[in-house]
Amino acid sequence: MAKQKTTKLPDIEIPLISNSKYNLEKFDFSFFDLHLVNIESAYFKRYIKSFATNPMFETNFSYIKKIIDEKDEKEENIYAVIKRNIKINYDQINIENVFRLLLIIFPSDLQISHRLTFREYDGLLLSEGLYSSDLPKRYPDRFLISRDNMLTEINAFIKRSFPVMRKHSYLDLSISHYIIGFTSSHIHYTLITLCMAMETTVNSTNELTYRLKRNLAIIVGEDPKSSSLIYTNVNLIYSLRSKIVHGDHFKLKKIQEYLPYLESLVSRTLIELLIHDVGLDHLNDRITEMGFGNKSI
Repeated sequence: MAKQKTTKLPDIEIPLISNSKYNLEKFDFSFFDLHLVNIESAYFKRYIKSFATNPMFETNFSYIKKIIDEKDEKEENIYAVIKRNIKINYDQINIENVFRLLLIIFPSDLQISHRLTFREYDGLLLSEGLYSSDLPKRYPDRFLISRDNMLTEINAFIKRSFPVMRKHSYLDLSISHYIIGFTSSHIHYTLITLCMAMETTVNSTNELTYRLKRNLAIIVGEDPKSSSLIYTNVNLIYSLRSKIVHGDHFKLKKIQEYLPYLESLVSRTLIELLIHDVGLDHLNDRITEMGFGNKSI
């Protein structure tokens, strides 16, 4: 009699997200069977228990219990990004993209504070360890904040844009630079990395700065006045960037002044690109034909 073939379970890595004042469980990623769950919830405990029963469950849950025990009661909740059915189409990139998309929508100090890892042994998923990150908090108490009256619109955007994140290579690269910008050890690195995120919208190095200013002015600007303002502000940012990369004297205060605006600008640019869902060449061809205040990409 032929032996029944068993499917090996994938290695599992569960990111734990912190620094949100809003209940992240309300954001809907269920169309990919992905969910944000409070690590102190009974549901999450049952989820981890599904990996292995006692006594191995106690070992699996011990790392989570340690995080909960060390957490101050006044601290914000911590949320795990999970896939309910890990046996069907498990994809770690999709799991990571939950955090990435939330940070695009909400530029903030939202962070992956821990990672739980699990590996299969004899049909059970057993804990491999807990990894913690100690990222710099650039803006103290700049938590993710949202409102329930925006939830329907946000969830509609999530459902529409989530698949697009992996569809265009230039967009994936821009998102990567944006995320790295929030984890840089020095704020002048952050400014440079966020500039790199914007540069991916240009399909040629010829007249890069001019084309970049014009691209962003058209992609993000709502009307001729706001487009003109973005054009001017990007010029100021790139003047500062030039001083940094060429070793000229620059004022740290200027970086601190520009960064919140730059983060918001890149965030808004990524949101628009995710909505329009166009390739890089098409994007630049359309922008060449358009003027300030015209966003019909």
